[in-house]
Amino acid sequence: MAIEEETKKQGPAWKNSRLFTSYEEADEERNKLLATGDVEVKVKSRQNDKFVVKSRKLKSGKQQNN
Repeated sequence: MAIEEETKKQGPAWKNSRLFTSYEEADEERNKLLATGDVEVKVKSRQNDKFVVKSRKLKSGKQQNN
């Protein structure tokens, strides 16, 4: 009996766009980037109540579900 393991391929690396002092500002930037339609975007919390917006280009043929 051979067990096959699924290997997930990682996507492109995430790049830091900007650093913000409030989530609301970071979310506004995230929505602007999402409007272009060709990137994945996320907001991550950092130390000292800071928030960073990270983005990466979508692979061709893949669409964001937000």
